[in-house]
Amino acid sequence: MRTRKPGGTGIEVSARTLDTTVFGRTGHPDHGDSARMIHRALDAGGDAVDTAVAYGYGETGKIVGKALAGRRAATTSYPSAPPALTDPDPRRRPLPGRAAA
Repeated sequence: MRTRKPGGTGIEVSARTLDTTVFGRTGHPDHGDSARMIHRALDAGGDAVDTAVAYGYGETGKIVGKALAGRRAATTSYPSAPPALTDPDPRRRPLPGRAAA
């Protein structure tokens, strides 16, 4: 199976990564259905779940956390964030309520 190292982390995960952008109130609101999608992806050989604080205004992380209960050891959950939010220089980070330049 192909693998990759997301975001230069050095963590090696399957190329089959589930993107959870649309789970929660910004997309698919049914938590049970979202959990079933996560389980199906893992059962198909995926071992990584991409999530972020911004997805679903934080609701997505709760969905992913519950869905991975009991399966965390076999799964990598990694957050993604736009570079502007992770920039080490605070002068280049956006102010709350303002988009990054």
